[in-house]
Amino acid sequence: MYCQKTALRWRCCPLIPDEQPESPCDACARPLVPGCIVGLIPGCIAGFSPAGDVAPHKSARKTRLLVRTTVHWYDLGKVSLLINHSRTSIVPASVMKMISRPPTSRFRLPIVPLLAALLIGPLASPAADADCNCKKAKEKESCVSLPILFATDRTQILKSHKDIDYGKQIVFPIDSISYGFKRTNATANFSDKNETEEVTKLGWTVYPPELTKEKLRDDYLKQQPEVEASHALAGYDELVSKTRSMLEASGKHQIVIYVHGCCLDFDGSIGQAAELASSVKTPVIAYCWGCSKGYAGSSVSFPRTQERFNKFMLQIRQSFPDERISIVSTSIGTQLVHHFCLQKRPEDYGNKPIDEIIYSRADLDDVALRSQLDSLTRHSKKIIVLVAKNDFQINLSGTLRWFFYPSQHGERAGHLRASLQTESPLTVLDVSPLKLGHVIPYDCVAELINNKGDVPSSSPAFHYEHKDDNLYRVEYQDSENKRSASSPQSVVK
Repeated sequence: MYCQKTALRWRCCPLIPDEQPESPCDACARPLVPGCIVGLIPGCIAGFSPAGDVAPHKSARKTRLLVRTTVHWYDLGKVSLLINHSRTSIVPASVMKMISRPPTSRFRLPIVPLLAALLIGPLASPAADADCNCKKAKEKESCVSLPILFATDRTQILKSHKDIDYGKQIVFPIDSISYGFKRTNATANFSDKNETEEVTKLGWTVYPPELTKEKLRDDYLKQQPEVEASHALAGYDELVSKTRSMLEASGKHQIVIYVHGCCLDFDGSIGQAAELASSVKTPVIAYCWGCSKGYAGSSVSFPRTQERFNKFMLQIRQSFPDERISIVSTSIGTQLVHHFCLQKRPEDYGNKPIDEIIYSRADLDDVALRSQLDSLTRHSKKIIVLVAKNDFQINLSGTLRWFFYPSQHGERAGHLRASLQTESPLTVLDVSPLKLGHVIPYDCVAELINNKGDVPSSSPAFHYEHKDDNLYRVEYQDSENKRSASSPQSVVK
């Protein structure tokens, strides 16, 4: 939208779908009409006016502000933001006062403190860690203790009250990677007694329903002599040996590699892998790379772990040439998988393709993904992207890039607006109706893996509606299957 007189421009906000300014322009009292798109942020606009001035616009619900390419300072108390057409800088308020003063206090940007906090703190901590909170099992769920095999480039914390724990990422040596076996608790659904017996062959322990407290479960596990405790493994060969033992005992021929996103500690990444394992009910190996609690820190960490992950994936495919291998990644973890496909060739691991590559909530540039599809399809013919329009973290990631690079930003691949369904090699699932925020729809992912990468024609939990091209809309079958964003399936400690 833009003003007929001053040509002040407006854009629908990525965080607020389908929103338009509702009242006339305060600068000239003229109505707004459809026109050129520049940019909007909830609470306020930080866009650009060709008129060269600073003009506020008040709608029925929000105060908005247009700023030209000229520089203006806004006092935020502890920090201040310098807005330019191509650059944004954060400086102490004391330095700001030496340079300039804000035109008026009513032009302060409420969104800026949020952006500043997100840049120096966790970007996705509320939703990313949401599925790692303790909660009681629901009526039809059972509490289980299950083993997760893992590879990590984190430093082991020897003096820890936990059974096994890892901290910050190891920088040197650059090829450093270690392996381990972690037993953790989760919740799972079982269709019948036979399925319960099957998972015990994978080393699972199903708790009696009357054990509702953590201490009671811990005491119960200690009384089970066959239960293997968490411990570090001697090396990669022992990881392969334990994986083979699980496959042989269960009669399964499926391995899932899980790559987590940013802003998680070691327990958080293991917790997400446990939720995936409790849904897919097959051996899951977690690649726990050393991300930090902040988005910016994680963006520094994941390029350092890239070659370590590449080597790990080559070894896994070579060690299990006859097994089905699926890779599930989420958020910024999709970039690790994506770059592996770009940097390595199928010939590097014996020309045995990866059976499925699943990108959930992909924090990846959609233009880059489109332009590099040929490299991805060389590694796998089943590439599935889970998208949503109500994923706050993905929306915010896109908004940050628009805010700092308005002329160069693109959509995130995890957003429905990216329209990736037009690319024939991809299968795109819109999981917006599930209302899970940034949380992985574990049961949906499990159905895709168990159906060999194809969208199920029928499901007891979900309804898959084909929309257009390669796009499917995923909804719950009934209210009993709903898991709200505030209480997703979560790890029970």
